[in-house]
Amino acid sequence: MQCFLALVALSLILWAAAAPHPVRTDPDFSQLQWFARLASLAYCVRPWHEQTLMNTTHCPAEACSDAAFDTLQVNHVFDFSGFLEVGSGFIAVDHQEQTLFLVYKGTGSARDWVKNLNAFPVRYEPVVHSNPNFSPALGFDCEGCYIHKGFGTFTRTNGATILKKVQECISDYPDYRLVVAGHSLGGAMALMSAIELRLLGHDVLAVTLGAPRVGNSKFASFADKLFDTRAAAAHIDQNRSFTALRTALVRMVHRHDVVPMLPPGYKHSGYEYFLGEAGVNQTRESVTRGGLDYNTEAKYDFGRRFPTEYSTTDHVGYFYRVSTCKSS
Repeated sequence: MQCFLALVALSLILWAAAAPHPVRTDPDFSQLQWFARLASLAYCVRPWHEQTLMNTTHCPAEACSDAAFDTLQVNHVFDFSGFLEVGSGFIAVDHQEQTLFLVYKGTGSARDWVKNLNAFPVRYEPVVHSNPNFSPALGFDCEGCYIHKGFGTFTRTNGATILKKVQECISDYPDYRLVVAGHSLGGAMALMSAIELRLLGHDVLAVTLGAPRVGNSKFASFADKLFDTRAAAAHIDQNRSFTALRTALVRMVHRHDVVPMLPPGYKHSGYEYFLGEAGVNQTRESVTRGGLDYNTEAKYDFGRRFPTEYSTTDHVGYFYRVSTCKSS
């Protein structure tokens, strides 16, 4: 954690003003709330909840008993907890909505933070193109793409194991839509898995909360092309909604959350929503559509003191306190 705080201290931010497109009464406000609830489930779902409807798991999180998830069934729970391993979350299916979900838990231990800080750039090589156990449907053209070393290691190892499980579910329900989500470190893993699933030929709606940057500008451009971010942005700006999109990358960032600003020198991709109020409570006026005009691309000022506006509460507070496994 000291290493992380040191990195934050080096990454002093000049925060930009929020984009002037409040969601007001539009449907994407409630959609963002729903995905924040979904992401919070990953902190509480346990292996003994497998093959169980979410509302009967008796998990202590408030979201577990939310009526919005009454028809969500947990199919598989994964928790890679070896030395320097990351990757926790669950795979679920909602037969009523005909949707498969892959949801990643965020940073929950010192082990995760060590991995998270292993930001040395390495060349990106999709596991579905390098592992003979996969048969990619899309080609890979990303010359000069570099990513966070820790995320690359995850993709080749535990990420590949999770992909195989997701493919099994897709084989069982080939007509269901596919949604991938995650908070914090889980958001980065969600993006990496969503990219691999796209290369396998699947439509994927990926939604992340408070996720760090994953790769360099060329990698970000590659991801935007893969998810057709410009078309998704046009759809969202016109319809004020994103859940009808079968393929898109949507990100939520919180005003005082420094994690989306890290690591320095890396770039984001996708469509950005900006949460402008401190703490967990947001209004329809405080949530704005940043779109492709990222607040998280603010410049760094290494000469200033540690920013007093940085808040750990804002990193875990996306409409709800998403990283706690208890009723609130």
